[in-house]
Amino acid sequence: MDSDQIISLVVGAILLAGLVYFLVRNEKKEKAKRLAALAARRAELMTKYNDETIVDNIMNGRIFTGETAEMLTDSLGEPVAKDQQVLKTKIKETWKYRPAGRNQYGLRIMLENDVVVGWDAKDK
Repeated sequence: MDSDQIISLVVGAILLAGLVYFLVRNEKKEKAKRLAALAARRAELMTKYNDETIVDNIMNGRIFTGETAEMLTDSLGEPVAKDQQVLKTKIKETWKYRPAGRNQYGLRIMLENDVVVGWDAKDK
C-alpha cells in the first residue's frame, strides 16, 4: 500500500468518524427535544385536569369509562367521523377512529352527554 492510499484511508476514517459523531449528537438533540415536548404536554395536562391518573391515561392514549369528550380529544385527537342521536334526556354520539374501509373503523367510541360509556376496538 503506498502513502496516497494510506492517506485516503485515514481521511475516509476521519470523515466517517465525524459523520457518526454528528449523527449521534443530532439524535441525542432530537431525543431531548421530544422529551422536552412530552414534559411540556404533561405539565399542560396536569394544569388542565389536576389528576395524575387522568393525565397518564391521556398521555398513553388509553380510553376509559367516564372520560369526557374533551379528555378524549386531548388523548386521541378529533375523530375521523361522528354519528349523533339526540334523545329527550341525552345525546348519544359515536366517535370513529382508524378508518379501515368504506364506513368501517378500527375504533368506535360511544359517548352519552359528552362522557365515554363504551368502545369497540377491532384488532389491527
